[in-house]
Amino acid sequence: MIALIGFTIAIPDLKTVESSSLPLLAIAGYWLPSWLVKVFVAFVIFSMFAILVVGAGAQARLAYSLSRDNMLPFSGSLRRVNPRTQTPIVALLVFAVVDVAVTWYGYLQASAFATLVGATAIIPYIIYFLITAGYAYKRRTLDSIPGAFSLGRWAWPVIIFVLLYSALIIFVLSVPGPFHAADKVVGYGAGVAAVWYFAVLLWRLRRGTAGVKPVEELVD
Repeated sequence: MIALIGFTIAIPDLKTVESSSLPLLAIAGYWLPSWLVKVFVAFVIFSMFAILVVGAGAQARLAYSLSRDNMLPFSGSLRRVNPRTQTPIVALLVFAVVDVAVTWYGYLQASAFATLVGATAIIPYIIYFLITAGYAYKRRTLDSIPGAFSLGRWAWPVIIFVLLYSALIIFVLSVPGPFHAADKVVGYGAGVAAVWYFAVLLWRLRRGTAGVKPVEELVD
């Protein structure tokens, strides 16, 4: 945020920057010598690569955790841990390929950047909303676990505020026209998830071959 504020203040001429295909470089090139701009670009490229690696690692960790509970397709492969490195190599490779594919898609599609940014902005709030709703549904049971953290009488005001705030943000990030392309991406992902849930996962959960123990068993 501080960097964006700095770049905004440093804009030499708004029309020139708006017409540039690389506005940040246009701003940097106005104030800095060419060799220092190249150093700046090198830092940007390194940062993007680091974010890609960290993102792939976080995704692989999440996939490994879910696969341990047999929640994902090909869970048997995704939860394998290499005996020598003690890492889930299959999960790491799968999501490295996925991230490279998404990056390549963004390179080929002119409007992909806005679509991907819009989709990744709304998804966390959908997740927050679902987690909070799930907690509200199981709150009494969770609060009865010995030593469990509880907000007491403030729990419901906080829950209601989070649900309303999350719903407002979802509305703001989905209804305006510029976000409609991102809405389609989120909708496609939700559709794939729904097909997987009703076609396979629901039966695994009912048979007890997937998921974790019910929270009621922790109370007992």
